[in-house]
Amino acid sequence: MAGERDESQDQPGKSSRGSIPLSRKLAAELVGTFLLTFASIAPKVLEPGLGIRFPDPVVAVAPGMVVAIVIYAFGDVSGAHINPAVTLGFTLRRAFPWRRLPAYWLAQVVGAVLAALLMRLRFGSAGQLVASQPYAGTGTALAAETLLSTLLVLVILNVSTRESLLGGGAAVPVGLTIAVAGLLGGRVSGASMNPARSLGPSLAGAEPPTCGSTCSARRSELCSAA
Repeated sequence: MAGERDESQDQPGKSSRGSIPLSRKLAAELVGTFLLTFASIAPKVLEPGLGIRFPDPVVAVAPGMVVAIVIYAFGDVSGAHINPAVTLGFTLRRAFPWRRLPAYWLAQVVGAVLAALLMRLRFGSAGQLVASQPYAGTGTALAAETLLSTLLVLVILNVSTRESLLGGGAAVPVGLTIAVAGLLGGRVSGASMNPARSLGPSLAGAEPPTCGSTCSARRSELCSAA
């Protein structure tokens, strides 16, 4: 963004991210969101597909661990947003240019769609389980998803370096926040906290969200970034 000071100039050994092609950034967002979505939906598909039973703590913690890995792997490439709500939060904070917002959102949704398609192609009807669904009533699920999404975005905005999540200083708190949110809210709202992770499986052909409750939760995830 014009007039912004590139903090990488103050860090020896780190090249300016401004020189990284947009195509590489989008590829990093796509792969990162693919990995997150895959980790989130795999237990739900593998249980009926292969008869493997995953303990609830494993299901809750796995996405947080994957996000931490993605931050280490792609933080200095794309910023490791891998969540439309996070990209919107950085944009509203004026740390991320509006002109790049649609491209990031598209890459994130495509990554989530590809993860869901892979599961459906491999396990067929078991892929119907990948769509994000609330477990509680509409009001309760919406309130839980709004609270968890707001908490996640606040943590991310406070540990980020401008528009990026870099190194252990971001990977550990963000990963832990996602893991704790999954443990607390997984059996209430599904603890998606990510519109791409929820929309991707639906766009890939999974069963549509129920009666508007999940759609409302997706809107709340985006609004939590404002």
